[in-house]
Amino acid sequence: MSRDQPSLLDRARQAGFTPGARDIEPLIDAVSGGEEADARAAERALVRRADVAMGAALARLAGSGEDRAGARARLARLVGRLAPHGPEEERAAAADRLAALLCDPSAQVRRQAALAIGRLGEDAPVEALARAFPAESDASARRAVAEALGKVGGASAVAVLGAASPGGDPELARVLERARLTAARTAGREEPSHIDGDAAPAAPLSIVFRCRTGLERLLGEELRATGWPAGEAAPGRVGSELGGPLAAIHRVRLHTGVAFPLAPVPARGRDEVAAAVVERLTSDEARAVLSTFTRGAVRYRIAWAAGGHRRAEVWRIAREAARRRPGLVNDPTRSTWQCRVDDGGGQVRVELEPRRLDDPRFAYRVADVPAASHPTLAAALARLAVGHSLAPAEDVVWDPFCGSGLELVERGLLAPARRLLGSDTDAPSLDAARRNLDAAGVAAELTRADALAHAPAGVTCIVSNPPMGRRVLRGQVEPLLLGFVERAGALLRPGGVFCWISPVPGRTRSAGARAGLRLEAADAIDMGGFAAEIQVFRRQPAR
Repeated sequence: MSRDQPSLLDRARQAGFTPGARDIEPLIDAVSGGEEADARAAERALVRRADVAMGAALARLAGSGEDRAGARARLARLVGRLAPHGPEEERAAAADRLAALLCDPSAQVRRQAALAIGRLGEDAPVEALARAFPAESDASARRAVAEALGKVGGASAVAVLGAASPGGDPELARVLERARLTAARTAGREEPSHIDGDAAPAAPLSIVFRCRTGLERLLGEELRATGWPAGEAAPGRVGSELGGPLAAIHRVRLHTGVAFPLAPVPARGRDEVAAAVVERLTSDEARAVLSTFTRGAVRYRIAWAAGGHRRAEVWRIAREAARRRPGLVNDPTRSTWQCRVDDGGGQVRVELEPRRLDDPRFAYRVADVPAASHPTLAAALARLAVGHSLAPAEDVVWDPFCGSGLELVERGLLAPARRLLGSDTDAPSLDAARRNLDAAGVAAELTRADALAHAPAGVTCIVSNPPMGRRVLRGQVEPLLLGFVERAGALLRPGGVFCWISPVPGRTRSAGARAGLRLEAADAIDMGGFAAEIQVFRRQPAR
């Protein structure tokens, strides 16, 4: 080991370290002959330079002697980690070398070779694994081969796993059970799967529209305005009913997604929860939803409302659901549906969320800037501005902090206006706004200007999602916002509307009152980590 190796390994443990060309061989030395902790750190660093490390690792693996089984095992593990990121021409060589190691005299090497092959995806030598499984005598290596067969899939893998017997090994029985599920999942990916937005249910279905917490009232109003019944509301969601094509949800701009709720089931404890999820997922109620809107295979993933993976429960659910309904395939990476599970309060509530449904609502968003508005939030501001305007078609609308222009786009798409004006101090933001406006077919005049100094004439409506810390220096947000409230009071015509989001609502309410602005509406809103308030002011007539 070279004298500079310890310092190299110290750097390798740093998340931002990327090895140089001269670091590759010393790091491979650490993999093959160092302490396990050092080997793992070196592996992680080498993955960041898979383009050059792959060839060196393969050369080292080919040259390691039979008396260094531990080195071969570690190098096989390294090649498995590098191969998915390495050059295409070297992936085939990695597959060949790992396949040869399935016959290595060392069970340790055979095990690591099998696990590495499981990482290769389409490049994996499936037939070599299929031959290795019945010939493998070591219990640990046999489990690794079974696991790899499940990951790479294919007809040969499915056939071998289907005929395999655990032979009294309970751990192998568990591995085989999961491998059969994953192999079937991989094989099923050849069948297309998508959500049919033109499909409609035979009878109306309960549906939930999700939204940013704080927009429930506005979403309910928009649902009613666009012909949807608006039912019970809860934080971040509003209930409704779908009686026509699923694609009709795209007439509603404030929602962030929809779900079909299934009837809740009482359950306590992990075993009861898993059983309840299976019962709901395989119910006739769920089948009616899935069969109506899915074309091709029904692939789903499970998401827990409280967060976390809970892998043991997911496997239990996937296994039993597949037994009851063979057409249901648990596939987290290519799922068509998300099965969202909330098991709080002694009940299991399952909702089915369509995942592969084209959403054309915000296709105009071709450019972005840091801290730009979420388009559903921009749509909410536009709806408030139009709803409180005395004459929307006559409005001269100004966004003083226009960013990428989403508020202007949404205001222009919602209703005609006399003029749309946008300003910002940042040239790249104005360029992004122009591109988005053009993509949406909305005409607006953009100006590079300071919101506290710019004075566009005849403004009857101000609508904006102002900067809240990422686009201004720390400590200057509040003075900027309070200064602009005063500016709005001076510029707006009597009766004009000022609609925006304030992260310091109490201060901006007081500033508005001093500036001759009457607060007409206020909604607390979750901004994804901090609270703010959508405020709507009206310019009062001069006394």
